[in-house]
Amino acid sequence: PVFMASIENSVIQQVLPANRPAFEQRLAWLRRIADQEKEGVESLDAQLEQHDNVLNDLNQNLQTDPANAQARYQKGTRYLELKQYEKALAEFTQAVQLDPSSVESYLARGSIYQAFEQYDEALNNYEQAIHFNPNNYKVYIVRAQIYADLHRYDEALADYGVVINIAPDLSIVYQSR
Repeated sequence: PVFMASIENSVIQQVLPANRPAFEQRLAWLRRIADQEKEGVESLDAQLEQHDNVLNDLNQNLQTDPANAQARYQKGTRYLELKQYEKALAEFTQAVQLDPSSVESYLARGSIYQAFEQYDEALNNYEQAIHFNPNNYKVYIVRAQIYADLHRYDEALADYGVVINIAPDLSIVYQSR
């Protein structure tokens, strides 16, 4: 750092004596950007370490209680946040196998399938979620989005109508309709 500072001062004095204030201002701006990027990398490293710690805790929990569907769901959620979709899907699938009424796991699986435009699989998962909790308006919203993407507008409108019945104060439904 000291060596670099002396080189920077030498370059500033030799190359840009007339524009020195502007050059120094630009150099300070570049240093701030470099510092922000360094902080961002450190923040990302901390987040990844936190995910690793949580995953380790969940793995330990699953070693003592392999039939813990909620731990499988939480593990899938962590993988989803890390954009490790295949691992997330596997965990959500195990959660559903352990607890077939896990609406959250069906929603999570459906969202992964929907993101990858595997609409039939997404719809199947949303159907299961509705079967176990017909009053969960979120399922109808995401299913309506798929229906709209598939140009099945009557079905989309029907789902938005269900949402309005379940949650009449939810303004986003009126906008989506």
